[in-house]
Amino acid sequence: MADYKGDSVELVDATWAVDQADIFVLMLITIFIPKA
Repeated sequence: MADYKGDSVELVDATWAVDQADIFVLMLITIFIPKA
């Protein structure tokens, strides 16, 4: 169970990182391309 729990935590962290990256990219696009 310990390994499974560890994998679950890693998956959540990875999903969070991807969400943060998407937000960052959208922010950059908004800044550099005012009207896309």
